[in-house]
Amino acid sequence: MNRAMFFVLGFAVAVAEARGDEPTATKAGGRVVEGKVVVAGNKPIEGATVLFGQPQLSMALVEAVTATTDAQGLYRADLGKFAWSTGTIQAFVLLPGYKAAERKIEAGTGTATANFELVAEPWKETQIRMEDTSGRPVAGAEITCSLGGVIWSRFKTDALGCCRLAMPRYLGMRLSTEPKDARPIEAYLAGTKDDPASITLPVLPAIRGRVLEPEGRPVPNAAVGRWLTFEADGTGEMLPFFGGALAVTDREGNFVIAPRLDLRFYMSRPAPKFEALCVADPSFRSMSYQLFEPNRPIRMAYQLFDPNRPVEPMTVTLKPSRRVRIAISRGFVTSNRETQFDSEIWITPRKEIPDWRFFLITRDLRPKGGSAMPADETVLEEYLPEGIYQLEVILRDAKTYESLAKARREIVVPRGQGPLDLPPLVLEPPDFQKLVGKPAPEIDAIDLDTNRPVKLADLRGKVVLLDFWGYWCGPCVGNMPKLMELDRKFAGRPLVILALHDQSVQSRTAYEGKIATVRQRLWGGRELPFRVLLDRPDPRKPDHRGPEGAGTTIRRYGVNGFPTLFVIDRDGTMVGRVNHSDHERLESIIRGLLEKADRVN
Repeated sequence: MNRAMFFVLGFAVAVAEARGDEPTATKAGGRVVEGKVVVAGNKPIEGATVLFGQPQLSMALVEAVTATTDAQGLYRADLGKFAWSTGTIQAFVLLPGYKAAERKIEAGTGTATANFELVAEPWKETQIRMEDTSGRPVAGAEITCSLGGVIWSRFKTDALGCCRLAMPRYLGMRLSTEPKDARPIEAYLAGTKDDPASITLPVLPAIRGRVLEPEGRPVPNAAVGRWLTFEADGTGEMLPFFGGALAVTDREGNFVIAPRLDLRFYMSRPAPKFEALCVADPSFRSMSYQLFEPNRPIRMAYQLFDPNRPVEPMTVTLKPSRRVRIAISRGFVTSNRETQFDSEIWITPRKEIPDWRFFLITRDLRPKGGSAMPADETVLEEYLPEGIYQLEVILRDAKTYESLAKARREIVVPRGQGPLDLPPLVLEPPDFQKLVGKPAPEIDAIDLDTNRPVKLADLRGKVVLLDFWGYWCGPCVGNMPKLMELDRKFAGRPLVILALHDQSVQSRTAYEGKIATVRQRLWGGRELPFRVLLDRPDPRKPDHRGPEGAGTTIRRYGVNGFPTLFVIDRDGTMVGRVNHSDHERLESIIRGLLEKADRVN
């Protein structure tokens, strides 16, 4: 998981169909779930909401199969039309004033019974205020509150622009609103004690502008979006902002676009200071295999804006682009007919803006339809307007998504016409591969429980599994039960698992506040049975970056994606990195190292 791509725990949205009042007939092999909900004293409770989903998708709940208890506390839900209903099902019960209850229903067919007893617990209340750019309240705005794929409630702001939300603890909620003539807003609350008691949703106007030719003539039908991408067959597409914001200019070259404003009130990471509009003339849509005709250059431009502030009407002048060609060599990477490669190509303008990182143009090196064995050298051909860019290429294993090679270079595209051939780019091993077979770098972290420094040198004679993770990273916290099982399998053997958290948490109190939700939701209320370490703050961290994904040891190991797992031999030698989802390979490597240690002893 890349640092720039924060997974919001608990908000994986399932495809939700319209809620039906009457259940449909159960398909053969489908499921019906029924049961009773009571409170203290075995008293039945009316009006409790029962939600269902797939446990492996966390909070991917489905609105179409919610149920409500009657006066006797009874409910019944027909899940027969969902293919996943014969597998393990996760069920939740929500009722204001009571702690959220949950349980797993084992895989099977026919009717299953799931009873619940609710425990009284006050819900957390949060005041929400909406205000415009002048600080005036925005009244009458509708806000939708969702839990996974289920709409929990809808409410409107009052004359002061305010409303109140009550939510169960440890269950995150997503707020969404679409103010009139303004940018849509999505806000996320984690449901922990660290959530603020009140939040303000800024209502920002839509972005307006005009696209012109270099001579000043308006450009109709120009595409305005987040970035321009080309597939390997040459097909071009303008990709929208998150939330689907995409625009096309009218006959006078005017456009209106409303990128979604995303707010995460449970993270300390600063909001990005810059985003960019990418603009291209209409020709790229129909170019397909003719993309690289020298006589058909694309006219394009990009325009920076601060996504967190109002944007003044802008004028964007298209520039002729040049056909840029760069030979990319796989270098040391070998393949066989079982190997499939994926690639990422980032072309990033304006390198002097360190926190602005987006795909201006992307390409997948794999030919359309896939390729088992790509050529040793691939020619990257793109159209770029005049400017200075950073080119970054990452080659990955298509099955494991493991990084195999990478390279980075500055590209200077001067003004002019005709093709521009640049020197070849040779891919090199990623940083972590350079560590293999060498002494593992020392870690600089403290133990969560003892608050004392932990060093690899003190663990000689033991195999070490070093897991870089963060509370904010969904795959990280979702992988912990697998590591718990690994710890159980090798109990009593010379294996040490170190869960090294980034510098965004620096105390037990902060850790408990951040991890309470995932412990309850994903770990079954269990503590991690292995040592948790807190990385030391990185003094070289740029000021524009937040603490998430940063740390002294993280920088030392060259970690740029989470989770990242390293295996270190008993003598302190780096064995290598293992993909967090490849559990069989991880277990096999550890078992082999432990058996080798047994033979030596």
